[in-house]
Amino acid sequence: MLKKIVMSLKPGQVSPPIVLKDSIRILKLVTREAPGLRGLADPQVQQTIRDTLRNRKEQLLRAAYRAVARDDARVRNYLAEQVLESNGKLPAASKATLPPKPVVPQN
Repeated sequence: MLKKIVMSLKPGQVSPPIVLKDSIRILKLVTREAPGLRGLADPQVQQTIRDTLRNRKEQLLRAAYRAVARDDARVRNYLAEQVLESNGKLPAASKATLPPKPVVPQN
């Protein structure tokens, strides 16, 4: 779908909003170049290759960092520990945050 829209644009032309399942995009075609016109010696090609490799490395490092952080994470429920230590009674600090019990009139 995107390829069809891009191929129909002329240089400098802007597409109408394109609704995808997770986003809305508006494309602008800056220029058209025939494939293979630039060689590896072109500074722009070299920079694009460097950027691509750097981005891949960053993504890999981010994913590894998240995996290690997730795997090494320990969750400790201090409130539950205090309730168990006090034989099922809430500690004083947590009682202050609970809403007051409604008063029911007795006849």
